[in-house]
Amino acid sequence: MVAPHRSLVLATEFLGPVADVSAMAESAGYHRVWSTEFQGRDAILRAAAVGLATNHLNVGTGIAYAFTRAPRALAAAALDAQELTRGRFTLGLGAGTRGLRRGYGIEDFDPPATRLAQVCEQLSQTWAEDAWRRDIEPPPLAAGGVNETMIAVAARHVDRLLLHPLCLINEHLDQRILPAIMRGQGRRTSGQAALSAWCITSVDPDAQVAHTRARRQLAFYLSTPGYRGAVDGTPWESVAESIRSGHAQGMRDWDMLALNIPDELLEQVAIHGDVSSAQQAADRMSHRLASLGIDEMVLQCVDAGPTGADVREGLVMTIDALRPSSRVDEGDRA
Repeated sequence: MVAPHRSLVLATEFLGPVADVSAMAESAGYHRVWSTEFQGRDAILRAAAVGLATNHLNVGTGIAYAFTRAPRALAAAALDAQELTRGRFTLGLGAGTRGLRRGYGIEDFDPPATRLAQVCEQLSQTWAEDAWRRDIEPPPLAAGGVNETMIAVAARHVDRLLLHPLCLINEHLDQRILPAIMRGQGRRTSGQAALSAWCITSVDPDAQVAHTRARRQLAFYLSTPGYRGAVDGTPWESVAESIRSGHAQGMRDWDMLALNIPDELLEQVAIHGDVSSAQQAADRMSHRLASLGIDEMVLQCVDAGPTGADVREGLVMTIDALRPSSRVDEGDRA
């Protein structure tokens, strides 16, 4: 088996560390840096900044929200990012949760998977118009999700499928996600979607600190009602229910909520520890993902503190500790 490429996702609100941390990731041999967005944070602009700060590192949005921009405006922004990065950009899209869409002032609609498929088709149609042609090819499309409906739709319509960390929960993966990927792939007219998997990642000199941070991030995900499908019908259903219930009742102490999470569940979705134990965990995860045909392992670095300097320090430690092997990652645009 060929080990998956190793990439990073800069899931931080701080803009300052993005450029120089990305240059470090490039020097360390990482395959790609993915950017994120939220209210007040634009993933496409951040991905372009990463591209301008690097020379050969692949960049992408992991994810940009598909419904916050008109499709043709999204098409234009993606083309600009592709040109600015000299062909290294991947446009990764997602629906976001229902609550997040409301926060952007988007009227509720169902089903979001169908709407996402329409956006992908509109992007491809727009880029095919003569007036939109440039000297560089349009970027590959990627899409992410947690539930099986979104995964199946994405597997049919995009070049790369981005698997949320909750997709790696064993029962959800085996019983819902992998069959959904097969259904989507089976409805494609050509080719197959490549697969990337997000892994919660925390490295710290104190292994217990890294463990706590990773478990806190997982608790945050499990508190989200829109993600309950990842654990319903699994041995972890009651774990997630207790976290959602505590959060709904006003508890905001994530360390306390995270105490509900057993280590067995955390190990399925996270890489954490001091340098040595995190390296071992990353190697185990890499082997597992390779056995599933996943060709990119994306390290979702957990924020190491409340300031930009803290975040940068945590990212630099992760970049150095989990750097890829000497294998050169080449030839994979998507």
